[in-house]
Amino acid sequence: MAFFIFWWLMNLTDLRTFVMVLDETSLTRAASRLGRTQPAVTVAIQRLESAAGTTLLIRDRGAVRLTSAGERLAAYARRIVDMAAEAHAAIVNLRQIGRTELLVGANDSLAGVALPLIDTFRQQRPDTRVDLKRTRSRDVAGLVRKGDLDVGLAMDKPEAEDLQSIVLDRDEFLVVVPPSHEFASRSCLRLRDVAEQPLIAHNEPSPDRTRVLALLDACGVKHRIVLGVPTLDALKRAVEAGMGITIMSRRCVLTEVQQRRLVAIPLDGPAAGREIWLVARSRATMSQTAAAFVDLALRTIRDTEPARAALLHIRAVTFAGRRVAAGAKG
Repeated sequence: MAFFIFWWLMNLTDLRTFVMVLDETSLTRAASRLGRTQPAVTVAIQRLESAAGTTLLIRDRGAVRLTSAGERLAAYARRIVDMAAEAHAAIVNLRQIGRTELLVGANDSLAGVALPLIDTFRQQRPDTRVDLKRTRSRDVAGLVRKGDLDVGLAMDKPEAEDLQSIVLDRDEFLVVVPPSHEFASRSCLRLRDVAEQPLIAHNEPSPDRTRVLALLDACGVKHRIVLGVPTLDALKRAVEAGMGITIMSRRCVLTEVQQRRLVAIPLDGPAAGREIWLVARSRATMSQTAAAFVDLALRTIRDTEPARAALLHIRAVTFAGRRVAAGAKG
């Protein structure tokens, strides 16, 4: 048994692969996330099974499930992988404890949330260099844990006890149309109003796309996606060109509404929204610069009334939409 445990520690890469297979429930998806080939992932699992002397995973029609031995190993594997990541971050932190650089991760739709904080932070610490890196929301926790990011913004709370997760803001979804659209003069819309309208959406998986489609499905609204685009900017440009309408979060479209290029209409009744999470390592393993940024975020949250701010934004969006519509009719 002692030899087996030692063997595990000497093959941390195989354990990481095992954990990724569990998270993705698929060898193929795990290989894609790890940037490896499926045969390489299969070999890693086979090495673990050979060392354990028993089968750990059962392959069934492309999916995988754990055996009893696999379930027992899974708990230890996650702890070992997490501890290794924490140890790596601690070592990185020793090298970087006094550095005046901050690495922030956010996807396209959350970059606008990060920038005001970064601006305030730079005013307080003008000698600090800040890099805002384009990062998929689902990758934020892993990159923060490894030390590749100091902090990150995510749309879902990471299920990781070794990380800090703070609700930075709350957002809601609005119907977005061009100023010439028949909806532009409306003060609010029901989800069923969207039915049969040509809908523009992201053509790649994203938390926002998943939430919007789930919202429509939950309300029994049949949607008709006529165009899929790869980026948030392309989505807004397509709506602006009159190619269809979309549903997106308030923060993603504030600039275009203020410039009267688009109109955003609140949804009547309970509508889905999203929480925006700030993710960071524990105080013991983060740099002084990162700690100062997290402290700024906490002060900002404390000094802000999220519910009141959201209401004011919605009113501003609705008012702007009415003015755009009036201008268009004139």
